[in-house]
Amino acid sequence: MKKVLFMLALLSLPFSAVAEISGSIGAVSNYVWRGTTQSDRSPAIQGSITAEVKGLYATAWASQVDFGDDTSTEVDYQVGYTFGDTLGLDVGVLAYTYIGDETDFADDVKEAYISAFAGPFFVTAYREILVEENETASNFFEGGLNVSKYLPIDASILAIMDDDNEVGYGAYLGKTWDNGFQVAYTYHSIDEAEHSFGLFYNF
Repeated sequence: MKKVLFMLALLSLPFSAVAEISGSIGAVSNYVWRGTTQSDRSPAIQGSITAEVKGLYATAWASQVDFGDDTSTEVDYQVGYTFGDTLGLDVGVLAYTYIGDETDFADDVKEAYISAFAGPFFVTAYREILVEENETASNFFEGGLNVSKYLPIDASILAIMDDDNEVGYGAYLGKTWDNGFQVAYTYHSIDEAEHSFGLFYNF
């Protein structure tokens, strides 16, 4: 994990002269992604680096995972562009990669996404891209209400629907202080309820 975090830091260096650099480092009690635990309900260290220039952004994000095999770390790469401030669109692409698995980078899952937002309301659609001819691209949808800009706490609620048309819901509650420290609680439910507590330092 230390090597991954060092790599994330190096990724920010070419952009530092022209872009705004931000990031975070911390840990969660359970890494939950789209309603499913990715760490076997065990703690995971996580970190990210983002470079942003006038709406264009690039992010590298990493977390420990536990799938019961040799896979140890997930590293995601994201590039996107945000149109607008309180009303607009966010579009981009995501690549999910894993350290320790037997899948080549070119064969890892990649998604395109588009998100529309108006004030605290948002809706986002994800679509798997670059799939093999004999495979079916997956979809994922989420929408909800994020009031973090309007309250002294971080808070959001959302509804989610996976590729099997199963509907779930989630909630997020947290607090970020001026010194960069953040505490967070996340709840998701599709098949089973998943809870996660987190502590982060943002810079």
